[in-house]
Amino acid sequence: MSGRRILTGLALACLLSDVAPGQSGSAGEQAEKLYQKGYKAVLGGAWKEARSVYEELLRKYPEGEWAAASQYWLCYSGEKLGDRPEKVFDCYQNFIEQYRSSKWADDARADMIRIGHQLAKGGKPEYEAQIRVLEDTNDGSVRLAALYALRQTGSDEAIDAIVSLYETSHDPGVRRDAVHVLGTIASEKTLKRLAAIAQTDSSSEVRVAAVYGIAQSGGSGAVTSLKEVLKGSTDREVKRATIYALAKSKDEARREQSEAVPILVQIAQSGSDSLLARDAIYALGAIGGEESRRALEKFVQDSRHPQVARAALFALGNKADGVDLNVIKSVALSNTDAEMRSAAIYVIASRREEGSVKALKEILAASKDEATRRTAVAALGATGSPEARDMLLDLALNGPSPETAQAAVYGLAALKQKENGETYLAIVKSSKHTEARRAALYQLASTGGSADAKGFVESLARVAKEERDPDLRQAVAMALGMTKSDEAVGILTEIARSDRNTRVRTAAVNALSQIGTPNAQKALVDIIRGKKTP
Repeated sequence: MSGRRILTGLALACLLSDVAPGQSGSAGEQAEKLYQKGYKAVLGGAWKEARSVYEELLRKYPEGEWAAASQYWLCYSGEKLGDRPEKVFDCYQNFIEQYRSSKWADDARADMIRIGHQLAKGGKPEYEAQIRVLEDTNDGSVRLAALYALRQTGSDEAIDAIVSLYETSHDPGVRRDAVHVLGTIASEKTLKRLAAIAQTDSSSEVRVAAVYGIAQSGGSGAVTSLKEVLKGSTDREVKRATIYALAKSKDEARREQSEAVPILVQIAQSGSDSLLARDAIYALGAIGGEESRRALEKFVQDSRHPQVARAALFALGNKADGVDLNVIKSVALSNTDAEMRSAAIYVIASRREEGSVKALKEILAASKDEATRRTAVAALGATGSPEARDMLLDLALNGPSPETAQAAVYGLAALKQKENGETYLAIVKSSKHTEARRAALYQLASTGGSADAKGFVESLARVAKEERDPDLRQAVAMALGMTKSDEAVGILTEIARSDRNTRVRTAAVNALSQIGTPNAQKALVDIIRGKKTP
């Protein structure tokens, strides 16, 4: 048995304290006692007893901190007891899969390699491939750490050493890590190598890693290498990764990004893969410059594929540099797809730049479609611009249709300029559309009215007495309750007693409860008793 496994005296005590540093309580203590009993059997070569003890420990405490070491010794005991080599090999393999980060994992791999060589020599060549992978895995992390250290020295030998590790490894994980290191070296040689790996490696994971390695290396030639991969690869995930990398190229490669515009346009135009096409569109949006902007504007207007056109529209909306709002406005006015028209309007609003409100006003004036006009009205509120307020108020009062006037009220609310109660009260009093008046009352209810509680209550009292629509009278009662003012108690009591609609009277009672002052509580008691409040 290897000396690194058999520990005695103080070394055993150190091992035991290290394996279970935080374990306490009766369960931990019992597991520790079992482990020590089994290890004593290991030291004495009593393999049957060791196997029995470790099986008991794993049965009782399968998730404990002693489980990994116990499982390792269980496999080792099986080997010593003469279990078939294949069974022992599988035991170690299962151990590594379950306890990959255990301190015993390297020992288990070494045992597997040893047994695998025996099996291969005994006429079972299928174990040779597994041995190669194990040898790569066993040494790969150490070699990789050495390569990173070599990379830090700046030596020209680093590239050749990393490439050699990549070429000789059968483990995709080791090859992937080698590719990551190559990505930290900005040189023409590494870019060419990474571009080749991205197109030819047998593992998709490694190919994708090579793409990101190219992007990570940056510098002159990175975009050219990414274009080469995009043209040559047939792997969809590699293509997607390459498109993403083109969009996220480092600053020093920005000047080269415009060179990628034609191939991205080609991918988007083909339409053969809608996901790749949309990826290409979003990459065009991330790339600055006039050429990418013109390409997106063309897709918005001319694309035969609605999904691509919609993606181009949103890409224009998200571009950091300027866009031509007239192009987006033309989509809002002339596109045959209602969703595209609506999306174009909100893209204009989201830009929040000089000309956004003007473009929305022009859409309102020119569009013959009621839904488009309503969307434009709501979008005016989404601009957050003070310039939009007067127009929205005018539409709320005099809009060409009830729907447009109502949308204008909600647009005023969306401006988030803390409209006071008088604005909505003016709409309640003067709008020619019931829908707008109702929406204004709901906004009054949510804002709590006005600083001039007495004047506000008096105005709403007149609305309650003159209004014939019960929904509006109910909204009046809600707005009065939101004032939290004793000024509203009298009119609410009157509504609760005399309004001809049950829902309105109930709303008035709920509003009194919401006010909650002693006067409001007294009014509620009087209503219950049927007593008239003086």
